[in-house]
Amino acid sequence: MVLDSSLVIIALLVLVLLVVLWQAKSDARRRDKPPAQNSDAPQFHASGVTPRPENNAPASLRALTRRERDIVRLVRRDLSNDEIARELDISKRTVEKHLENIFRKLEIRSRADLVAGPPDDDEN
Repeated sequence: MVLDSSLVIIALLVLVLLVVLWQAKSDARRRDKPPAQNSDAPQFHASGVTPRPENNAPASLRALTRRERDIVRLVRRDLSNDEIARELDISKRTVEKHLENIFRKLEIRSRADLVAGPPDDDEN
């Protein structure tokens, strides 16, 4: 019985160690990621709040945050939620939540409506 509980404790310690190492690797990958090369990359402030887009954005897109505009741009490039999540280094669930907010703010119901909507200033 003592041997079994010792093995369980060792297994748990190994598991904790693996999780810590995985998290450290993930943090290092984010820290070492090169800055975005394009000018429409999201800008973050020390407050942690993403600023609103510039006032020269189309009226319907003016209500969106910069991150939501990034999502719109990637949807219009025909990326899936998984691909958008990888591109922006966020979770798929976060992408889905941003899309919910975008649909609500723009009063639309689908990705097709989003693609057909007014052009973003960043698009050519």
